[in-house]
Amino acid sequence: MVPRRVLHPNEPVAIIERRFEPVRTPLGMAVREVHYRRELAPSALPPILTLLTCIFLHGGWMHFLGNMWFLYIFGDNV
Repeated sequence: MVPRRVLHPNEPVAIIERRFEPVRTPLGMAVREVHYRRELAPSALPPILTLLTCIFLHGGWMHFLGNMWFLYIFGDNV
């Protein structure tokens, strides 16, 4: 699902939303600059291990345990 303001950035609603975006955040534009900055952090793990952890632990340990519990309960039907 893509927000309408991304698909049609020149529509009046999107322009109004962009004008009031700093008002919605307590620190204004500074929050936006920090929030949208992306950096890749170096990892001490070997690349094959990071591949496995991103596949199985993409939601954290509770997500993984929830998936295992779900498979334990409903796995015989799958």
